[in-house]
Amino acid sequence: MTHYAEHDAYEPVFAKLNHDIPRGNHFAFLAGVEPADARDAAGAAAVEDAVAVGVDVATNPELKAIKFGDLPVLVAKQVGLSGECPECAITAACVANLDRDGDLDVWLISSKELTGPDGQPVEPGEPLHFMNDLKD
Repeated sequence: MTHYAEHDAYEPVFAKLNHDIPRGNHFAFLAGVEPADARDAAGAAAVEDAVAVGVDVATNPELKAIKFGDLPVLVAKQVGLSGECPECAITAACVANLDRDGDLDVWLISSKELTGPDGQPVEPGEPLHFMNDLKD
């Protein structure tokens, strides 16, 4: 939220926040749809201005790539920038398949109130474990 305090706007581009997601990541990080750094080819250059970073399947071939379209509809509707700044909000997702089955584990965090899977409200700044695939 430091960026917002300085600029009256949120920034979905990870690199502009000086946040480098190192290669080898097991999670997809999503603050929007495109541009996306798929991380599906060894040695590929990072995608400039990426708002989405995929699971590094080039380094971890046993993992499955996760794309924005794989998200549950209610999650996809909430991720990204919304509103007009300075009255704007940002919602980001972290997605993984930690147990390597067919279901995803999905976490969200937002500067605005979120809607959970059962329609329950989640306060701004509170992480929401939207889908917990580790229970089974």
